[in-house]
Amino acid sequence: MKFKKILHGFLIFSVLIFLIQLVSGVLINIDMKDSFSIGEEVSFDYTFSSDIAQQIEYIVSVNCPNVPVPLFDIKVVELKKGISLSQNYVYITSISEDFESQTCKAIVSILSPEESFEEKEFNIVTSSGFDFNLFLCKEESCLEKSKVFVKGENIYLNYESNISDLNIITNLIYPDGTEKQITFPFSITADKVGNYELKVSASKEGYKTITKNLQFGVIEKDAKINEVTLFGGENLFQNEIFYGKRISGDGKINFWHYLIYFFIILFIILFTIFLRFVIFPMVKKKKR
Repeated sequence: MKFKKILHGFLIFSVLIFLIQLVSGVLINIDMKDSFSIGEEVSFDYTFSSDIAQQIEYIVSVNCPNVPVPLFDIKVVELKKGISLSQNYVYITSISEDFESQTCKAIVSILSPEESFEEKEFNIVTSSGFDFNLFLCKEESCLEKSKVFVKGENIYLNYESNISDLNIITNLIYPDGTEKQITFPFSITADKVGNYELKVSASKEGYKTITKNLQFGVIEKDAKINEVTLFGGENLFQNEIFYGKRISGDGKINFWHYLIYFFIILFIILFTIFLRFVIFPMVKKKKR
């Protein structure tokens, strides 16, 4: 009886060992750098090793917070007992300045015959950005910013940034196509009517290069704008036209004109009522 139990246990143990060998796990190793910078290729080597011969299905992927995830490609390989199989995976051919610094994960996942995975973190390190804004003003103190100027006015050009000691290259293009390199702060007299353009490149080591284009215009003369008041009161409009009629030279609506219009309209209304209820009834009675 005891011998049968021992034999039965031995058989179960042997079957379990056999099944474990059939689905023996695959070891995965990922070999890659800890970080990648601008201009570098993001890639890594991965290796499978198994103590039995078997076929596996697997996928390789990379998870970065601010980079699109590529389509998954399911691959099938035959592993030989005790022989490692190495492959290479290229994620990004070259890191550009447009990439943000971030922490990513390289993942190799086996789908069958037994699910398992291996992952490794790495960093993408790029330059930081900075604030950089151009502005145009009508005076050096820059109380009034504008993009439209009158011929003969002074134009003051400058910039603002949260980073100092920037390397700035600026080209000013005139309406006739003439191009001139300038240095901020800069001022010119608007002696040519037309469209101007500023092309600016701002850079500093360790930061992303920023390029900006800014257009502004110079007109022959300013449009005439009068302040319109009603009865000497507060400002109502800011142009010369009020309901399609030109206003008097002093910029005020003539009160007496409106008073005359009021009495004319009132007279027409009263005259119409008089005709309807007095004259027409009298004419009807005479006809009868």
